[in-house]
Amino acid sequence: MKKQIKTLIQIGVVYLAVSILLDSFLTGYPILTWAGLGFAFIFFGIMIFAVLLELVPRPAASKSLRQFKKSEDDLMRLDKLCQRALDQGDPTSIELLSKRVRSLAFAAAANRFNITEPVLRNMAELDPASLEQQIHDQSMFEMLTATSSVVNRRNTGDLRKYLTTIEDWSR
Repeated sequence: MKKQIKTLIQIGVVYLAVSILLDSFLTGYPILTWAGLGFAFIFFGIMIFAVLLELVPRPAASKSLRQFKKSEDDLMRLDKLCQRALDQGDPTSIELLSKRVRSLAFAAAANRFNITEPVLRNMAELDPASLEQQIHDQSMFEMLTATSSVVNRRNTGDLRKYLTTIEDWSR
């Protein structure tokens, strides 16, 4: 705010000096005096308007729109990943999709048990029997302890089942 006030005072001082100089140099030519003063008024008015425009807050909708576009881009990338994995059978895409599903499963389970994901991952690796006793959900247990891919080509039923389980666990 202080920066804008300082800039407005500077613009005002320069405008005053320019007006005095124009009036003194063009005293004998009234038409040129009026034209020069009019041009100076418009020029400095635009400068003042630009400084005052900085004080106007930007609409919050632009931030939410950017966030929406980012999430839309994420969803589109996930959609393309699913198409490559399930429809085309790309092994790299299958593995990436499987990692994402497992990551979601670990996040949901860690949230439910109120522990961190690394601790839960260690439990799944080192002591799957005790983890199975705590979970009581076979599909969640399969996702957490799977050593191979949980997503298979052209098998959307398993993927849908896993995602439904994760959704239930995240509530």
